[in-house]
Order: sequence, then C-alpha cells, then structure tokens
Amino acid sequence: MRVRNFLTVGLAAAAAVAFGSSPAFAGTDVDVRTVGNGGFAKFYSYGDYVVVCDYAADGMPVDAVLQEGGFTHHFTANRGKGTCETETVRNIPEGNTVKLYVCLLDSPHSPGACSENRYGKA
Repeated sequence: MRVRNFLTVGLAAAAAVAFGSSPAFAGTDVDVRTVGNGGFAKFYSYGDYVVVCDYAADGMPVDAVLQEGGFTHHFTANRGKGTCETETVRNIPEGNTVKLYVCLLDSPHSPGACSENRYGKA
C-alpha cells in the first residue's frame, strides 16, 4: 500500500512538472511599407527593436510609429535614400500586441503618405 501511494504521488508530481509549465512565447515580427515603397519599417519581437529605412530620393524622411501598451514610439530615418536606422524599444512584455505603421514626412512633424496599420506580438 505504501509503495502504491508513493508511486501515485510521484506520478502526480512528474505530471505537474511536465504539463504544468507554460511554453515560451514566440512573438511575431511585423513590417510595413509606404505607398510607392519610399519608406519601410520592421518590428522585431526578439529583442524588441525597430528598423526604419528610406528607399527614395524624394527629400522626405521616413517616420515609423510603434504603439504598444499605451506608449507611442517614433523612429525616423532622415539621412537620405538608402539609409536605415535601428532603435531598441523599451522591454515590451511578451504577448503584448504592437501596432506599426510608417509615414513619409512632408515637413518635420507633418506626415504625408502613410502605410496601413499592421499588428504583431512582442
């Protein structure tokens, strides 16, 4: 009887360890492009960072906007065609939804053509 109780408790403990722990969360990256592909931005969930690139010689900087958890982050590529900027975002809690879009700036704080909103997970 003692052996049976010991085995029952041992099997229950093993099952709790094997099935009770939650798996690691895999986030989803998300990328967007402006109309005409003049600007590009991508959020990388592993490392929580954004890359924003200017692909057009149009004199307009590219502004990527990442929204998550009540925060709005702006990342700008303003050094001309063929340049990219990489910026780390604050440590976003895993599983949080992020919204990303990118705009060409007509003037320093006036967005022109913007992409659609895209969503991913940190």
